[in-house]
Amino acid sequence: MSLSFSDRALPAISANNRVEPAPWSSTHCPVPRRTNRWWVAGLVAATIGAGPPAILCAAEPDMGVRSPDAVRIQTTIRNQTGQTANDFHAQVSAKVEKGTDITGARVSQNTFPNETVNRTASNTFEFDLSGAEVPNNGVMPLDMIVWLTQQNAILFDWYWTRDGVPIGGRGGMGFRAGLPQPGGAGGNPGQQGGGGGGGNFVHGFSFYNPGDKPLSLLSLSIFASMDYYEAMDQINWGAVAPVLTSPTEVLPGQSWDYLFETTGDYVNGHLYFMASFVDDPEAQIVFGDHPVYVTPDTGGTLAILGLGVLCLFAFAQRRRLVNWLAEKKPTPGVSRSDGIEPPGERQAE
Repeated sequence: MSLSFSDRALPAISANNRVEPAPWSSTHCPVPRRTNRWWVAGLVAATIGAGPPAILCAAEPDMGVRSPDAVRIQTTIRNQTGQTANDFHAQVSAKVEKGTDITGARVSQNTFPNETVNRTASNTFEFDLSGAEVPNNGVMPLDMIVWLTQQNAILFDWYWTRDGVPIGGRGGMGFRAGLPQPGGAGGNPGQQGGGGGGGNFVHGFSFYNPGDKPLSLLSLSIFASMDYYEAMDQINWGAVAPVLTSPTEVLPGQSWDYLFETTGDYVNGHLYFMASFVDDPEAQIVFGDHPVYVTPDTGGTLAILGLGVLCLFAFAQRRRLVNWLAEKKPTPGVSRSDGIEPPGERQAE
């Protein structure tokens, strides 16, 4: 039984059950050899205050900023339906925001032999697993990789079925790690791997509950690192100070939000997290990785602002000079009131 989140479900993408992102290469925006420098100055000035641009190329306006690394989730899902399940269905989506699409996704698991992956919208894909039984209280390890056109929240929800008939309520979770912004006090050194750069930064972190029942977080830890960990459970989480230490209930459709502070912006690094839950602290542990791949808009805007103001000032001065020269330009045979005589032979007195 396929999920019914959309009536535009596409056929299965490929035999290896993955929706691949399009090959990534740098966008080439050719610049003509002869360029009006004042037009360029105006363009620079016009971009002031708009934040880091996605791509300044009209040929591909919707391409956006592509993460060089994928957002990853590693978790174990327990069958708590009270029945034996032989199908599992899930949906992964990005929050609906302009310019945000899921360009690729991959699911890895060893429980079900049959997998079907469908892309149902530009920001959503669904997968259906079948061909095996998971008894009540049984668990299924699951890894997911998602490629996005720009940084966004990832939402993951699921349900179990028996011969296509739903046998349990929906489960779900989601998370988002925002772009680093200047601020904070440098954070806890025990939550950082170091080497993330200079200055103090904050990263807005949110843990979502897209399911239909309350989600009780037991603990949550966040770790900033410039290193890539293929197996996120291999991080020494015992040495990472948790950011959530007491049970917290997240109601359906809501989120738990936190400002995570770091020394340095950790651009080109990673924000990892580990979360456990009150009702299943041993098995249902979630690991996540959200790459930090966009340079924060700190000194860049000020530099562009200064350049833009300088260009505008130069443009204004150029206009004033042109106008002044136009006023001073002599007209043959006409005397000027300012005492400047026209060129040519001086008239005889």
